[in-house]
Amino acid sequence: GGTYSWTSGGGTGATCVASPTVTTTYTCTYTNPTGCTDTAVAQIIVDPIPTVSVPPNASYCVGATVPAATLTPTPAAATVAWTNSNPAIGLAASGTGTSVPSFTSLASGTAVITVTPTGAAPTNCLGTPSSYTITITPLPHLTVTSPTICAAGTATITASNGTSYTWSAGATSTGGNGASATATPASQTSYTVT
Repeated sequence: GGTYSWTSGGGTGATCVASPTVTTTYTCTYTNPTGCTDTAVAQIIVDPIPTVSVPPNASYCVGATVPAATLTPTPAAATVAWTNSNPAIGLAASGTGTSVPSFTSLASGTAVITVTPTGAAPTNCLGTPSSYTITITPLPHLTVTSPTICAAGTATITASNGTSYTWSAGATSTGGNGASATATPASQTSYTVT
């Protein structure tokens, strides 16, 4: 019929129930009916919930080499697993480790890479997943008009199927995105648009 006394808010009974947010030491003192005491110490170790930093969203053309992406867990001892929502782009469906490997993009589409950190043993605390997006866009296929004009005349040449255009020397861009250009060649001339 003795009494128990806990430090650090552990209560007064024989059992200490606590939910510390950081590693905390609890000291229990037992006093028996004759006044004799004994003390014991318990420590509750609180492992942090791991987090992971992922790269920003990125876009690449079909056929391009997508560089490896670094995944940075905190704490550093945490392990990392990732999944890919769209393996058709050329990246495996899943993997582990602190990087997503480089790959050659095979098909257009969007893939969400979801990265989940897990803390070290013995708790193996599961962290909140983070994600980033890889977008693979199709290669552009430009079409260009090839007008016929009279000598000393001015031709308007037009490109389509792109979003912005750069013309070779001798052609002057017109319009907002450069899809059209004018030229006044002295003879039959070829112009290149990119």
